[in-house]
This record gives sequence, C-alpha cells and structure tokens, in this order.
Amino acid sequence: MRSLPGAAAEPPLGKWTGFDAPRRLLYRAWTTPEPVKRRWCGERGTMDTVELDFRVGGTRRSR
Repeated sequence: MRSLPGAAAEPPLGKWTGFDAPRRLLYRAWTTPEPVKRRWCGERGTMDTVELDFRVGGTRRSR
C-alpha cells in the first residue's frame, strides 16, 4: 500500500485523557451500574437498566 506524500505513516487511534482521581474511584465509576447510567445518558434522558458482567465471556446490557 502506498502512502500519500506528506501523510502520516500511522493515523492516531485515539486521544488519551488523564484522570486526576484515585484508581478505586475510577474502577467503581466504570463497573457500578449507577455511575454508568449517569455517564452514558447525561442530560439526554434516562436509562432503566444497566447489567455488567465482567467475567470471561460476560456481557453488558443497557436499556
């Protein structure tokens, strides 16, 4: 595959944002249903159900 002149060799995949918070609070924010509901919906509406299963083969379901 040929690249265009002046193009970056590898496009950026994402942007890292650092968090100034203890790890235990960040972990809880991503793994507990109530904070997940607030973060995913924000002011756009409500989310009735969030189910998080972090076992191997687990699922995430939200409605």
